[in-house]
Amino acid sequence: MFKSLFLDKKSKIIMRKIFCSHSHSIVEITLKELTRGIEYAKPEGVIICHNHLSGNVNPSSYDDEATLLIQQALSPFSIKLIDHIIVTNNDFYSYHSNRRLEALKGGK
Repeated sequence: MFKSLFLDKKSKIIMRKIFCSHSHSIVEITLKELTRGIEYAKPEGVIICHNHLSGNVNPSSYDDEATLLIQQALSPFSIKLIDHIIVTNNDFYSYHSNRRLEALKGGK
């Protein structure tokens, strides 16, 4: 499952969008679907979250690529990607807390 939370200026959730898949290994979202939510909610910031059924909380290269693409898609709208959170049954990983968002922006 992949969830996006659209936030206003006060970081209050103004809309949630959930993307589901029947696959156990991947949830595909399109930027078109995400931008529809952006056009409707007109958020100041976005938090994205998805689960890893494997139990491994560490981001994959696909997670990094998707995060960077979403950052780039939000940029023309002056919307900030606040965090990308990966959850498992027992743990979570925050791109923001681990400074991975900045690393991706900088190409590191």
